[in-house]
Amino acid sequence: MQRWVARLKNKLKTCILHVGIHKTGSTSIQNAIEGYDDGRTLVPNLSFKNHSVPFQLIFAGPEDYSSNEHERASEAFYRKMAEEILEMMCDGLSEERSFILFSAERLSNLGAGSLWRIREFIQEYCDRIEILMFVREPLGWTASWFQQALTRGFEVRSELVSGNIRDRYQTLAGVFGAESIRVRRYEEKEDFGGDIIDLFAHIVGLDSARLKKPASPANISASELTTQAMYRLNRAEGIAGVYRTVPEARLAFIGGIDRLVEEKGKIDAQRFANAVDWEDFAFVNTLIDRPYALSPASDACLESYMMDMSDALLAALNKHLIDRGVLEAETRDPDLALSLFFVLAAGERLAKKAEG
Repeated sequence: MQRWVARLKNKLKTCILHVGIHKTGSTSIQNAIEGYDDGRTLVPNLSFKNHSVPFQLIFAGPEDYSSNEHERASEAFYRKMAEEILEMMCDGLSEERSFILFSAERLSNLGAGSLWRIREFIQEYCDRIEILMFVREPLGWTASWFQQALTRGFEVRSELVSGNIRDRYQTLAGVFGAESIRVRRYEEKEDFGGDIIDLFAHIVGLDSARLKKPASPANISASELTTQAMYRLNRAEGIAGVYRTVPEARLAFIGGIDRLVEEKGKIDAQRFANAVDWEDFAFVNTLIDRPYALSPASDACLESYMMDMSDALLAALNKHLIDRGVLEAETRDPDLALSLFFVLAAGERLAKKAEG
């Protein structure tokens, strides 16, 4: 598949929209390309590394706004910035470059009405619009999505996890045309030393030497024990509400669990076979050169796997709580031990933040 930069035959301006999907390295890409400008390709400054928020602020209709109370409050705050961001977007699109690049994975979640508004706006400045979408192997994607949802404080049940990739692709194709969409496999990064940023740079035609390479992953990669602990805690009444709304408390809990047990293990992606939307990935296979293996049949029970917290972790929790005077004797109730540990870790983290 040819790189876009090789297809430019004249001085037309092309807008490239990188639309994720989520859990395919979007945050790392956005951190790396912030402020990029090599004279041919420009990444406009929109006050956010992730351009999803600016595009949503300016173009999203009521149907695309969240029903979550906390997210609605955040959106109301950011909408005050819409006029300033729109001006920045216009300035960026007006620059004399061959390519204008935006990275906004949530664009693939927007409805057709919002996408049409985006298309019409960009076409005032650019002759072409190209869409880049990454997809990922089914089991790995589902396990990664599940972990991130837990890390962010959501209560995740073990029923079907779907990325709705077919719906997203068809909506994008209906607005921008299927011929403008390039779907690439996240696993192609292995041809670039496992670096999604270098793969992205190769596809889009960026100079890798100009990109900001992160020293560590952009998102937390939770261990098996931490994932199981978060799964139980996120379902606990009372504590879960705090866990969802206080990021510092979540980080304290995750970091604390990881320090307690030396052998934490990696999450077993095979356990997610019954949670994968295999029909969605069968559609994905029609879009890529090297189809993914589809294996929907499995005896794995995800909920049992998530609830099967190790004796080693429970013992470590008890010891930590007893050493700090929170418990007088060991408890056999993992939910109680996790809840107490969460409160202790969160309190310590918030106290340190207040002192600093």
